[in-house]
Amino acid sequence: MRNIFFSIKEALFFPSRTEYVAHFLNGKKVKLLDVGNLGDGEKNIDLEKMVESNGGEYFGLDVNKNLAEKLGIKNQYIGDLHNLSGVVPDKMFDCIYAGEIIEHSWRPGEIISECARILKDDGQLIIDTPNVFSYINVFRIYFRKKDSLGDVSELTYNETKDNFLVLRNTEKRLLTQPQHKIFFGPAMLRQILNMHGFKIENIAYVGKTRNIFAKLFMKIFPQSGQQIGVVARKASLDDIFSKPSFGDND
Repeated sequence: MRNIFFSIKEALFFPSRTEYVAHFLNGKKVKLLDVGNLGDGEKNIDLEKMVESNGGEYFGLDVNKNLAEKLGIKNQYIGDLHNLSGVVPDKMFDCIYAGEIIEHSWRPGEIISECARILKDDGQLIIDTPNVFSYINVFRIYFRKKDSLGDVSELTYNETKDNFLVLRNTEKRLLTQPQHKIFFGPAMLRQILNMHGFKIENIAYVGKTRNIFAKLFMKIFPQSGQQIGVVARKASLDDIFSKPSFGDND
């Protein structure tokens, strides 16, 4: 009987998201889509420089049309990763980076499916997202009896207040939480990626060490990092389930 249990043999650890992404792109000439690349106008990771230094092509995707026009960035798509039909053709990219994106969606499966559509066969998807099992989150829930995981009540309230009447009258529901909506651990990421056409190749954790004790703790327990990163390859279902990701066949 096929072993269906999920185990992590070795977790990679990086002190920053830049080093995490660079590790998996190092030396690769790729056509890459950077999702949510505009942010607030400042880059968290200079992926454009990273990709072009290897001879690749960099493209950005964001919903903020006004900011895109203001910044005048080349190769910039305006659209929503839930559905890029008519915006991005099938099988266009070798690699997609979706950094801290998936936790802001109520429909993450649609995001993963769209990534599969616009990636070339055997294309690579690099994701990172806040880690539900980070040592900070564990400390908050066990010792402070608080489990916020990144959502900000004031922002939620303000957006809800602004949109409540419209949403109540048109959609009969209220899904306006602007911060983190769904929180992920490794098993949940594995499931959603497998079910939408991806085979996990690597799992990693990112964490800023604030002091010597945190550095030592994360050296022993890398799974306690603030972000979890997953690198997955577009694959057929037969390939995905030929053997369990990070599992043993005994």
